[in-house]
Amino acid sequence: MKMSKEFLNLPSALAESHIITLTETFKKENPPIPKGYSVQEDVNMNAPSLFTDTFMLSYLHVMTLLGLTGYAGAVSTSSRTDQIKYFIQCNKEAMELYERTANVMLNKGLYSKPPRINTPTEVDVVNNQSYLTG
Repeated sequence: MKMSKEFLNLPSALAESHIITLTETFKKENPPIPKGYSVQEDVNMNAPSLFTDTFMLSYLHVMTLLGLTGYAGAVSTSSRTDQIKYFIQCNKEAMELYERTANVMLNKGLYSKPPRINTPTEVDVVNNQSYLTG
């Protein structure tokens, strides 16, 4: 399974935009700016892939779910308007990424759907409580 270069580059593009925003925020606040990994110094772009596209897609899907939870928590615990705005934007991006990963997984037959419960055809009313006795 081969995924498009655009799709595979999307998480990197999101991360780069977050680095820019966070760097600007740190410069205003004046704490030391953390030094993270850089593609130029720390990544060998000519190295063979370590993981299959299927694994990377599944991993991205799960990490997006975690991001949605984390950003929602960050919004609800922030009091500064700039932080709230930033985390809301992050959550929007995570939702869009979730939708894209879910669609790719569905199209490729990789998405594990939850079990289905058949829809009843009529209303069933409880007439006695005998079901409570085991």
